[in-house]
Amino acid sequence: MQEARDTEVEPSPTIRARVTSAFRQAGTRLCAEICTPRFIGASVAALVWLTVLLGFGLFISHGRQNTLADQDFKPFQLPSAQDTQVILPTELGGTLEPAAGFEGYPYTSGGDGRHWFNLLLPANDVPGLTMDAPVGLENLRLLAQDGSLLCAPNVQLQLSADPSSVGVKADLDLSQQSTRYWMPSATGYRLEVRWDQRFQDCPYEQPASVLADVVQRQTTSTEPRRLELTDEPHKLQAGSSSMTAKPGALPWEWWVEIANSGQQRWQFTAAEPPAHQGWRAKRYPSSSLWNAARNQPSPDPIAERYQLRFNAAVPAELPVTLLNTEEVRVADVRFSTERDQRTRASIPPTWHLPLQHTDTDLTLDLPMHAQDFEYHELFLPIAMSYTCELQVVEADLPLQWRPVERLFVYSIGRYDEEVEDYRQRLSAEPYSRYAKLPEAYLGRVRWELQSMDGEQRFFHDLEVTSELRCPAGVTWQPLTYQQSELPWLVPLEALPEASVDPAQPAREFFGRFRFLDANGEALMPMARAADLTDPALESFVFPESQLKFHGEVTRIEQLQIDDSTAHSQRWSYRFMSLEAY
Repeated sequence: MQEARDTEVEPSPTIRARVTSAFRQAGTRLCAEICTPRFIGASVAALVWLTVLLGFGLFISHGRQNTLADQDFKPFQLPSAQDTQVILPTELGGTLEPAAGFEGYPYTSGGDGRHWFNLLLPANDVPGLTMDAPVGLENLRLLAQDGSLLCAPNVQLQLSADPSSVGVKADLDLSQQSTRYWMPSATGYRLEVRWDQRFQDCPYEQPASVLADVVQRQTTSTEPRRLELTDEPHKLQAGSSSMTAKPGALPWEWWVEIANSGQQRWQFTAAEPPAHQGWRAKRYPSSSLWNAARNQPSPDPIAERYQLRFNAAVPAELPVTLLNTEEVRVADVRFSTERDQRTRASIPPTWHLPLQHTDTDLTLDLPMHAQDFEYHELFLPIAMSYTCELQVVEADLPLQWRPVERLFVYSIGRYDEEVEDYRQRLSAEPYSRYAKLPEAYLGRVRWELQSMDGEQRFFHDLEVTSELRCPAGVTWQPLTYQQSELPWLVPLEALPEASVDPAQPAREFFGRFRFLDANGEALMPMARAADLTDPALESFVFPESQLKFHGEVTRIEQLQIDDSTAHSQRWSYRFMSLEAY
């Protein structure tokens, strides 16, 4: 028995011990293999092969830009000859925007001070063109309503090199369109001023106006140059500014990067380039974590990048210009509130705003809706609405065609307490079928078939025959006009006396007269009050019988009928059946 016990098998090792032993053996074998000449030779051969592949890839892609690296490019067109005619005001002026609890603005504060007011300056920014631009404000003087000095802080305020889009209240729109809000977009520099330790000697009080010296970058001379588009990167250097062209991944694609700093600056030259597509983006330096935590604006861009894809023959070079600049000071620029600009004719306008839809399209291809609706409307060009006659020829009820004011669509309930305003600002839901104008009709006047008293606009089981009669042709004829000493003002005496009736609708008057700038673009008039739904001409007449415009008027034109021979077109329209409603 004892011998039997002595011959029992010992228990097998545990799983953990087996795994540990296996790893130890594998490590030993790997170390031994690494030290062998066979492994060292294979590793060296693999490293040489990877180096060859890397070098070959760099050689193939040398100078070529990865077109998939950036996806946030905005479309743009290379500047054409017309972009050189930039309208700059004779007298520089800005807009003062109150904030921080003034005039209903909410109180805001933070580690960087209370929001005090905004200063806005106009800009004339064309992608690819470096225009003369303001760079900062100095010698600030804050004035009270009576003109007395509130304070004069010894501070310098820097403006961003990248202008932004500013919404400006519209004074007049010739066309009648359905919209939620209509604010023309102007390009400008917005400077947010906060009441902090820099202004500790200033009372936290709303200034009525601000005077400041504007430091601008002004071009002193230009030098024409050529930027070559070749298979290799080509760079133009002047001081610390450069302009570089790199071929893209496609044979007809190039990337152009402009990095401007200092007194010399590069820009595209206005020309007529071959057919192409273009995208533009800005490259910014990295912002510090401290600025990001304090919600500071992005730093100024260090480069602008343009991606060009030519549709046909690729040019061998692009015309560019080297600008030699210097900083100049424009003294005593006044920043005025919108209220002051609308009450004092002598204050120059801040923004250059065109008045749209002043063409003379008299086409008789009427944009009618399909029949069998419960309403009938037409969208006629501006000139057609003022020179043509639209009438009902035959109907079972006395009906008339009437131009309808713009239909503002807001959320229901917003104007419940303002009954008079609510009548013109309808909720979107019940009128969603016709309140949204097709984009092609946004530059036209909306006419609607209504009852004689204008109360009824929906009809059923009714057929109506209408007629549109228009003259054979109309043109804009220039009037004799001598520009005013203050070019944004036009005295009413410069217009034919019989054509001026203060009670007539402003849309009708400014549809028959055009007030043009140096580029031949019609300018928008400035009303003496904002947000007028259906203003008469008298709302635009300033003291001493003057009209004020968002720009400088150089000439005036009047709509004239060249050929009074009437062209007419009739059509019938059947309203939907009541049973089908």
